[in-house]
Amino acid sequence: MLIYDISRPLNNFIETYPGDPEFRLSYLQTIDDGSPFSLSSFSMSSHTGTHIDAPSHFLSGGSTIDELPLSLLMGTAVLIQTTQEYIDAQTLEEHNIPKNTSRLLIGTKNSRCKGMTIDGAKWIMKRTINLVGIDRLSIEEPDTETFPIHKYLLSNHVLLIEGLKLDAVPADIYDLICLPLPTLSAEAAPVRAVLTKTVVKSGK
Repeated sequence: MLIYDISRPLNNFIETYPGDPEFRLSYLQTIDDGSPFSLSSFSMSSHTGTHIDAPSHFLSGGSTIDELPLSLLMGTAVLIQTTQEYIDAQTLEEHNIPKNTSRLLIGTKNSRCKGMTIDGAKWIMKRTINLVGIDRLSIEEPDTETFPIHKYLLSNHVLLIEGLKLDAVPADIYDLICLPLPTLSAEAAPVRAVLTKTVVKSGK
């Protein structure tokens, strides 16, 4: 079985969304200092690293992290890789994504990617897709002040995973496991996301 850990490791140097608090890990005591055990603490935004956005991130009264059905976060997922500047309807259509896809992961392999367009989001809504993941810090275009993609997708019950680590994973169909910390009433939470694929070895 192939196993890909597609979560970004958390450390004091991890990139965060502009304006968000930085991740900070510090040790309160260590064995090396003579303490009987090591103890650390960390602080972070709920949108640090690989994380999932719940509808309440942008929608008043929307579902919070602890209210999300885990069945949406586990199961078959399609991963595409694109080098296009924008994730628009044409880009998505060109990848021949199976019509029964319910979970779509998008690797950009391109630091110049400016995010998803509204027609790309509408393309998502025309399918059966109810979860979209991306390897950027945000699915939006940089410097947006209105966040139209978040609002459109979340209001239509499409969950968003951001900050994935997909650069070393080839485009294919996988099994996704993406479990958030069960944080009560939170609008987002860090996740440990993993892709697996069973490899069938041919006989001699």
